[in-house]
Amino acid sequence: MSEVKLKVLHKFTTLHEANIAKSFLNSKGIDAQVFDEHTVNIYATPAIFSGVRVMVPSHQLEDAKKELSAQQDFASNNHLELVGTPCPSCNSTQTEITNINRKSIPWLIISYLLIFPALKASSVTWTCHNCNQSWKSKTDTPVSNAMSVVITVLTLALVFYFIFMNLQK
Repeated sequence: MSEVKLKVLHKFTTLHEANIAKSFLNSKGIDAQVFDEHTVNIYATPAIFSGVRVMVPSHQLEDAKKELSAQQDFASNNHLELVGTPCPSCNSTQTEITNINRKSIPWLIISYLLIFPALKASSVTWTCHNCNQSWKSKTDTPVSNAMSVVITVLTLALVFYFIFMNLQK
């Protein structure tokens, strides 16, 4: 069995970037590997000092450089268009979330203990890039409302269980 000699293609500052590059290169038929990922995690060494290496077989190094360079050029030249929640004023979808306000943990605990599910767990501030209007919207979903009901029922069951157990003593 012949040994394959690996060469460093690039040192990334984050593990996420290295894994994205590895996956991209693998999809192009290049056998890329990530090295030093566990060293960075185990020893809490900032990746900026040691780097997370993406290595490829020496015979695929030039192809890997071309592919990675082409991908980076594509990403830097093609800006993605924002498509968010439509603006209530101008109906533009050029919107983005600019602030998320979450209810505090004590508010959630008190609301559950008082048998009132938190009706508004958080709110989101949106900003329109077309008309510069900002507005708030609730982030409650049917799933979060259902979870509130389930948590309330479980809390009630536990409270009644402990009351019943104390009455039997």
